[in-house]
Amino acid sequence: MKELSDKKRIALNLAAAICASFTTVCIGFFLLPFIVRTIGIEAQGFLQLASNFASWAALATAAINSMAGRFITIAIQQNDVEKAGKYYTSLFWGNLFIFAVFLLPILLFVLNLEKVINVPAHLLFDVKLLFALVFINFFLSNVFSVWSNTFYITNTPYWQSIGNAISTLIRAAAIFVLFSSLTAKVYYSALAALAVTAFNASWGLWHKNKLLPELKVKRFLFSLAHLRELFASGIWRSLQSTGEMLLYGLNLLVCNLLINPTMMGILALSKTIPLVLADLNWQIATTFAPQLTIRFAKGDKGSILSELRRACKINAIVGTIPLAGFLIFGKEFFTLWVPNQDAGLLQTLSVLACFGLLLVSGLQPIGNVFATVNKVRPLALSVIISGIINVAAIFAFLNFTDLGVYAIAGVSTVITIIRHIFYTIPAAARYLGFKWNAFFFGFGYSIIGSLAVSAIGFAVKLAIKPDDWLSLIACCAITGIIGLLANTFIIFSKDERERIWRR
Repeated sequence: MKELSDKKRIALNLAAAICASFTTVCIGFFLLPFIVRTIGIEAQGFLQLASNFASWAALATAAINSMAGRFITIAIQQNDVEKAGKYYTSLFWGNLFIFAVFLLPILLFVLNLEKVINVPAHLLFDVKLLFALVFINFFLSNVFSVWSNTFYITNTPYWQSIGNAISTLIRAAAIFVLFSSLTAKVYYSALAALAVTAFNASWGLWHKNKLLPELKVKRFLFSLAHLRELFASGIWRSLQSTGEMLLYGLNLLVCNLLINPTMMGILALSKTIPLVLADLNWQIATTFAPQLTIRFAKGDKGSILSELRRACKINAIVGTIPLAGFLIFGKEFFTLWVPNQDAGLLQTLSVLACFGLLLVSGLQPIGNVFATVNKVRPLALSVIISGIINVAAIFAFLNFTDLGVYAIAGVSTVITIIRHIFYTIPAAARYLGFKWNAFFFGFGYSIIGSLAVSAIGFAVKLAIKPDDWLSLIACCAITGIIGLLANTFIIFSKDERERIWRR
């Protein structure tokens, strides 16, 4: 696919990312209510909590993995294959070393799990096995993740998106077979995840051999100096992930310890759709990251601003549609999706979780700048400070107000918006040599797109009044189509619209 032009490559990356996210939504739509009915709302909460613990363990591996794609890409673009091979080989052995170091501590943690979190006695063994399988899957996926860098390095993330869509189908099929043919257990989802990891490893290795055959793991290419370089840059991305954990990842744990496991399950269920929508926005934004890195490596800064402006417009046009649609039709969705749960509570918690994304959807591509220019340290510090403030604020609200789970769901949203306004956007512009307010147009795109789709959704809802799946799907389809046309007309310029129609 190397013959593709940059614009066609970006379009294909974008389409593949959207299709992969759509597949995930469709599978989760049918799968999650099935799991909740089968194992209960408490067990569902532990599924998400175990995933959160694994993501916290990822803080260690992020120190060498997070910036590897950037360094290998620049080496390849500069035709220094040996240097790229040193990064590649050092990354592989570094991941194996981390796996060996963490094996015993994680084993002890799982064996003593009931001393760390509240687990109902009848679920204790199953939850321990769930955590064990989740950690095993996490380490295996990290060891094999070296191959997935291929998609970033070669600017072909559409292959990764296609693989993600296939792996989602594999996961859904495995879960359905396990839950429908055997006695229901909470750890079946982790077994399905292992099958997905096996597929992803095979998918990544096949494409690595096809697209980057010159990159191989060779012992003589291992270099502590190159591993230290990856670590020196990636440690700040790891610390950034620590801040993100303090902002978002501790919510379920705090709910488990300070409220109860049942409310934790409700909070986990309410975050399901916001997490998918956040991932969609991230997938769209990251389709522009390889091209940004390539332009930067070539010293082509003149076109970076226009490239980022276009990326922000696309993110705002596409990303705000499902977000605003969920804001309008969320209660009806939860009423039909999980009829045995409190739809009003789920909708409120979901809105608190994703409202901030409505305002910053058009700013997501700006986040690529920090890795591109290798300025992740100050970004990491800003996220850590935000995370500390978030934790302190949540504990204050829980101790001095009656907001309870609403505080857990909403505080991080407010803090994230403030951080974007006062640091992320001005700093990204400054690192690229632009005026401090050069990227604030992203807020405008997000707000305009959100208001347009919300107004359309309200009008459609008043006209149709959805009370079953058919009418709800019709409302969403009408809102989505009209919203896409409206956003395209409002946010794109006349010349941009004409180019789109011609294509």
